[in-house]
Amino acid sequence: MNSSLKKYFVSFFALLFITFSVFSLEVPSLTGPVVDNAKLFSDKNFQTLSNHLKKISDDGGPQIVVLTIKSLEGESIESFSMKVAEKWKIGSKENDDGVILTVALKERKIRIETGYGVESDLTDSKCGLI
Repeated sequence: MNSSLKKYFVSFFALLFITFSVFSLEVPSLTGPVVDNAKLFSDKNFQTLSNHLKKISDDGGPQIVVLTIKSLEGESIESFSMKVAEKWKIGSKENDDGVILTVALKERKIRIETGYGVESDLTDSKCGLI
């Protein structure tokens, strides 16, 4: 392959990468155990769920958070929920016991990301059934 063709391919793939990076869905800020960007919960249900998830964590259980979004905007739920997990770093560092439940309203998709510390209790097959 000649050098001008190599430069063309490198430029093309760099532009493609930048384009997809610019338009990828941004991870919202972690503001509490429930981040309801899709506005799925009533105020009462939001508060009840937030209190319950906080109590689980305060009592020594895993840190569990729920994220609702209106749309994945073309991104896969798997890649988006991994971005959320990497940014939020849920769970204790020692136990790696975080759980993130991502709900995408428009696509009607749900994804559960788990830390290694809870995988024995919340296996991939159990998450798939949920």
